[in-house]
Amino acid sequence: KGDYFFGHGALNEEGNFDSGFITKFSNEGDTIWSKKYQHPDHVGIEFTHYIWDIIEQNNGDLGVLASVNPHAERTSIWLFELNANGCFKTDECGVYNIVATDELEKEDSFVIYPNPFTNLLSVELSDHTVDHVSLSTIDGVKVMRQNAIGKRLDLDVSGLPNGVYILSMHYADGGVKSEKVLKM
Repeated sequence: KGDYFFGHGALNEEGNFDSGFITKFSNEGDTIWSKKYQHPDHVGIEFTHYIWDIIEQNNGDLGVLASVNPHAERTSIWLFELNANGCFKTDECGVYNIVATDELEKEDSFVIYPNPFTNLLSVELSDHTVDHVSLSTIDGVKVMRQNAIGKRLDLDVSGLPNGVYILSMHYADGGVKSEKVLKM
C-alpha cells in the first residue's frame, strides 16, 4: 500500500460512456492494470456505466460503487467486489468484464424525495412488499434502519454529516434495491 494509486470513472469510446473503468497506476505513473466493467443486465452503448468510488480492503480486494444509466431512465447503483488484480474470483481475467450480480430486479415501488436533502428524507411506497429501509454511508456503514409501516416514511437525518449515502429498500422476499442520495 502506498506504492500505487487508482483512477476510475467512465470510458468514452466513440462518444459513448459504455463502460466504467478502473486503472491501477504505480507512483511513477506506469499502468499496473486497467479494466473495463459493465453491469450484465445493461450491456451495450445505450447504457452509461460509471465507477464512482473504490475502497481497498486490508487484503487488497476492492469494493466498488458504480452506477448504470439506461438513457432516458433512472440511474441504478450497483456494488461489486474485485481482487487485487481487478478480477472476479480469479487472478486471470480480460481487460473487459461483465460484472456478475445477484441483485434482484424490482419495479420501482418507491419514490425518494427530496434528493439532495437536508434534514428530512421522505420515501413514498407504492406497494407493501418493502419490509424496511436502511441508510448507509458510501463505504457501507449502516447509519439508520426503519420498518416500512404505511405508504410514507420520513427519515430524520438532521444528525448526519453532509455526504453521499445509499438508501436501500429491503423487500419481504429478501430482495434489495438501492439508490444513491445526497445530504447537503
